[in-house]
Amino acid sequence: MRSLMRRAVLLALPAVLLAAATPAAARAQNVVDLLTRAAIEAMGAAGLRLESHSSGSLNNGGTTDIQMQIPNGKSLAGVIGVCDEDCDDLDLTVFSGSGSKLGEDVTPDDAPVVPIQNYSGQIRVRVTMASCTLAPCAYRVMLFVN
Repeated sequence: MRSLMRRAVLLALPAVLLAAATPAAARAQNVVDLLTRAAIEAMGAAGLRLESHSSGSLNNGGTTDIQMQIPNGKSLAGVIGVCDEDCDDLDLTVFSGSGSKLGEDVTPDDAPVVPIQNYSGQIRVRVTMASCTLAPCAYRVMLFVN
């Protein structure tokens, strides 16, 4: 799943570079939208579909929690994050409804991927903008299911 996302990011790169000529706020949203479309395409090729998503912006070092729901009967899910060109490191930590850690991606990258297997129900996704050079940085968190 992680290599598919990386491939999607590389495919979206030319369009991201073209978006650099627009004003900052619009450019940030354009970049996030382009990376979202690339992620949806790559995950679709892997048999996963977008279940839900949440967008926002955070300053450098900022954190927020997002509630999402993995439907019953889904054996595989993945939480994927993307962020704008001013973001160098976005981290995701996923918790169950009871607070147990289900997984995390805290490696220094701007496209975190957290696979989740054999879990359904409420999840809480902690989003951390670990490195943002021009705050605030826009992000989107997506939940994919099989």
